[in-house]
Amino acid sequence: MSQTPEELFARRLRDQRRAAGMTQAGLARLLSRLQGSELNTTAITKMESGDRAIRLNEAVYIAHILDLPLEPMVAPEDQATLRRIELEREIEQYELRLRQLQDEYMQSYQAAIDAQEALAQLDTEGAE
Repeated sequence: MSQTPEELFARRLRDQRRAAGMTQAGLARLLSRLQGSELNTTAITKMESGDRAIRLNEAVYIAHILDLPLEPMVAPEDQATLRRIELEREIEQYELRLRQLQDEYMQSYQAAIDAQEALAQLDTEGAE
């Protein structure tokens, strides 16, 4: 049996939110601001699991927050398209991890330079 547009949206919401590196709390906060009413993390959890209906205005705002058109979030897809989306998501996750590793590398590199400078300073002070 094929999924309803709401079920498709719920699944894609979870997948796209994760691919964007966004937490449920972060999405709830942004969605609350856009719609002008409080929405908590539990509501996002229930939306993603299909335990809570997704209102049209919420779907529109969520698509906007995730920078995605609404129609692909609810339209059925063929297997090739699903695989393409899966691979694109995987690439995004690898790119995110690479950026995190680059940041860690730069921090470690700077820490090593700082340690070398501190050691050189100690050597200079010890030679005096």
